[in-house]
Amino acid sequence: MIVTLFIAAAFVIGFLIGENRAVRQANDILDANTKVLLEAIGGEPPAIADLDEVGDDRPTLH
Repeated sequence: MIVTLFIAAAFVIGFLIGENRAVRQANDILDANTKVLLEAIGGEPPAIADLDEVGDDRPTLH
């Protein structure tokens, strides 16, 4: 019974350590993406002339 309890405790501790690592990695990814997003927002908007060079006008389908 005690061995089973120790095995269960080891699984719980391992899960919590893995969960902590996953959250840390996810936060690093989100920080990097936030920096890219803020740089894109802070940049100059595209000029109207650049938008006209896209190509054929496609009709909007409703």
